[in-house]
Amino acid sequence: MKVTVRVPASTSNLGPGYDSLGMALSLQAKFTFEPSDELVIEGCPEAYRNADNLVMQGFRMVCEKAGRPVPAVHLVIDSEVPVARGLGSSSTCIAGGMAAATAMLGNPFTTDDLFQLCTAFEGHPDNAAPAFLGGLTASFMHEGRAVAVPFSPDPAWRFVAVIPNYEVRTEEARRIVRRDIDLSAAVHTMSHAIAMVRGLETGDEALVGAACADVLHEPYRRTLIAEYDAMRAMALEAGAATFFISGSGSTMLAVCDGRPTFHISLVQDISPNCDCHVENDAPILPDIGMFASFDPVALDQACADACLNAAPLPNSQLGQNLATPGWNCHHDNFKDSNPNIEWKATLEQAEKIGMGTRAYTLKKV
Repeated sequence: MKVTVRVPASTSNLGPGYDSLGMALSLQAKFTFEPSDELVIEGCPEAYRNADNLVMQGFRMVCEKAGRPVPAVHLVIDSEVPVARGLGSSSTCIAGGMAAATAMLGNPFTTDDLFQLCTAFEGHPDNAAPAFLGGLTASFMHEGRAVAVPFSPDPAWRFVAVIPNYEVRTEEARRIVRRDIDLSAAVHTMSHAIAMVRGLETGDEALVGAACADVLHEPYRRTLIAEYDAMRAMALEAGAATFFISGSGSTMLAVCDGRPTFHISLVQDISPNCDCHVENDAPILPDIGMFASFDPVALDQACADACLNAAPLPNSQLGQNLATPGWNCHHDNFKDSNPNIEWKATLEQAEKIGMGTRAYTLKKV
């Protein structure tokens, strides 16, 4: 029996809803299970291709709870959800394994049964709830059981994820948060979390902007994310309703309502070929920074211009080409790295079909 399960990424806290609010995102992980003579896992680093893989731990928990032997499976992981970025990757993996095992065993458990198991493993329900139920949820523990309350956010909201290329470990993010709070902080948190949920339900942009003001964790966790202050200022200046850290970080979310999609690009690790090339080489340019715009064409043009104005790295494909005697210099960092590319063509076509404009004004924050 072949089983395929799709589980969403999730964001937790949503500003003031520390360890209680959670929401499913459009990023997904797909897990495909087939019977096998031995355990085989594809689609993850070698270190996780064993029975300790979180997906397999979730699979095993369900089999053991059902009193059934754990079958050998061939597991293929196809995930858009990055690990240790504050997007609920552990709940995504555990939920995927649990759902697959339940299906392969003939559905002996309900969704709530699996939600309880996942919460017990995780220690808190804020990511497990949206992983199993989807949408926006408020969750808490009552007499040893997890309770999840679903809400329906206004469909006009758009949540734009900014995902840095480094991890923030949950253990460190929890260690840095204070363990004691005063009464005023507790009142602030309760009132703002309630208002945040109401604003998301009704599409009230002003209310969401006012309510998303956390005092429990973001003042401390922002110190673990180097780009936080700059990205927050950039998002709010561009018209986002609010901006917050997703879970423990390092991912951040800009919340937009009734606006065109807000685009963010990180100009770093600029390799000579597309990231999908297995033969890729070292970066040709130094890391430049982050750019954001509602116009995707202007954004790409600005990023390209910044690269054209950057100094080549000497020990890169670009640097070596420029140092080669008799090299026909194009005065273009992209073409001097690879003369066969026509990088301007995509921007010209995008502008031609009305996706945006290549003209822009650069504002530094």
